[in-house]
This record gives sequence, C-alpha cells and structure tokens, in this order.
Amino acid sequence: MVQQSLSHLRDAKRLVHILKSELNISDRNIFVVVNRFSPKSSLQLKDIRDSIGCTNLVEIPNDYERVATTTNLGIPLFEYSRKAPITKAMIELAETLNVEIDGKYRQSSFFNRLFDKKNRNNARKVNLPDRLD
Repeated sequence: MVQQSLSHLRDAKRLVHILKSELNISDRNIFVVVNRFSPKSSLQLKDIRDSIGCTNLVEIPNDYERVATTTNLGIPLFEYSRKAPITKAMIELAETLNVEIDGKYRQSSFFNRLFDKKNRNNARKVNLPDRLD
C-alpha cells in the first residue's frame, strides 16, 4: 500500500524488489494499492507503475472526510455511503484479491441479479411426485 509520495515509492520499490528477487514471487501475484489517490497529484499512476516496476496497481480514491466520519460514527463505509467512489473501489479491491464478499456488499444491477448463478441455485424447488397417476 502506497500513497502518492516519493518516500512511499522508495519503500514500495524496495519491497517489490525483495518480493520478486528474494522470495521469487511473480509479477502477476504482486498488487500495489495506491491509497488516497488523487488525479491532481504530481505523481500519477504511470509514474508509480514505472518507478515501482509493478503492473498491478489498484487505486483507492482520496475521501478523507467520508472515511473519518464513518470511523468516528462506528458505521461501516458501505452502510454509510454505498455508492461513493471509495466504497466501490474497496469492493473492487476485495474482488481483485479474490476475497469472498457477502452479497449485500456487492454492487449489483438488475441484470446481475437476474443472471446471478447463486440466485438461480437458491430458487425455490418444487418437489414433484415420483410418478403421476
């Protein structure tokens, strides 16, 4: 996890190097999360990608006020602001890392609900008699 600062990039570059060279972890298994991402920053995703040498970057947008509010209120971010970009980014991050997400936290559209395999598998089953008379 890094922020858009040179000190974060230096540390991340060192860590990614250790992961690749000493621990033999492949590029496809290394993800760098850019926390509090701001498109207005002088360091952009391309700069971070080039500097660190990692292609898997996940950005979490900067929304300090909303996160501070939910923390102070003790309310999960998803319940406080379901459609906020930061909430969507956190859910996408979990899905990227193959973390199983409770269905109530997934962003779903009408078509996703309609064609979701789990919903079809949970459909009500009708017991038919073994033979018809």
